[in-house]
Amino acid sequence: MTDRDFISIGILAKRSTVSVETICFYECIGLLPAPPRSSGGYRLYRSGHAERLQSSVGRTIPARRSTRCVAS
Repeated sequence: MTDRDFISIGILAKRSTVSVETICFYECIGLLPAPPRSSGGYRLYRSGHAERLQSSVGRTIPARRSTRCVAS
């Protein structure tokens, strides 16, 4: 797969109506699997991530700031 087969975290956030910070938090707590990264370090999401996030919205704990979950 090439980088064009993936979507960015910003696009994922817009499609799922949650913030980028919430997506990072969900990754940190294991609600979303960590996506692969581009050679430049950008997260590369697939449609499966969007589907999983959509099914989780509204059923999950609210996103909170945590010193243990630091987005990279």
